[in-house]
Amino acid sequence: MAAFKLNSPGGAAGGVRWGYALGWYGPFCGFDEDEYMSKLKFLKKYNFKCTHIGLDELDGLSEARKDAIFSYMAENDLDMMPIVGFNYLALSGGEAEREVERQHKLLFKYAPLLRGRICHTGLRAGHRFDGARPVGQTLDLLSGPMGLLAEMCASVGMPLCVENHGDYYVSDLVRLCQITPHLYIFLDTGNTYLLGEKPLPAFREAAPYVIGSHFKDQRVRPRPDASPLCFEVGNSDLGGGMVPLRECWDILRQYAPDPDGLTMMFEMFTPPGMDPQTCLDNSIAFVKSLEGSNL
Repeated sequence: MAAFKLNSPGGAAGGVRWGYALGWYGPFCGFDEDEYMSKLKFLKKYNFKCTHIGLDELDGLSEARKDAIFSYMAENDLDMMPIVGFNYLALSGGEAEREVERQHKLLFKYAPLLRGRICHTGLRAGHRFDGARPVGQTLDLLSGPMGLLAEMCASVGMPLCVENHGDYYVSDLVRLCQITPHLYIFLDTGNTYLLGEKPLPAFREAAPYVIGSHFKDQRVRPRPDASPLCFEVGNSDLGGGMVPLRECWDILRQYAPDPDGLTMMFEMFTPPGMDPQTCLDNSIAFVKSLEGSNL
């Protein structure tokens, strides 16, 4: 895939944008009575730049709340990544077109105020092992309606990226991007383990399509003693688990279509025996140790 430049419609500062997606533990809340303002103030305290919000969720807020949120974001160089999409397999052609047009109007209205660079979606199509149909057929069915949405997002200047939610292989998402113009990948680094993927080969395959990431670590172990047999995936601070995050960062910096325009969000869940603040401190220290991370 050819390199390109990601730019915020709202003029957010350039460079890699580090943000925080999950989890929102007690110590990270309470910065403001308003849930969204509290999250933004948390971002500012720890030098994060972005989080996410559902597009319809945003539109449902009062005008006063939206004005306060957008003003604070602009004053502090913060942004929100909008979550868009619909049930791609359930709507007919005409219904899908109408839903894309509805979301287009909302995104056109809010994109400059959100100040983000990309839009996020999930496949919303079961999982690759559910037996509903051959995986290739599912990808072909998704490509049509997702392509309509991806074209719309590109026209607004916020390309669409689809996340690996532990439902499909990264290689499946790569194939979907190859047959769907304007579609990219939002790489969840920890979710590779949920499907038994080897992380590094998945990261290398995904990298030319990656424009954002949930940067997440996991502690894992096989369970040959369990019935049924399973592979156990547990929480970790960033850098404290078995996901090769340092190598992933290096791969993205080398092969992503716009390495200096990545949206990188912590997705951090505390392991047993570790409090949230320590988990956050450890995770920030790890990311700061990555060459060129600029956190």
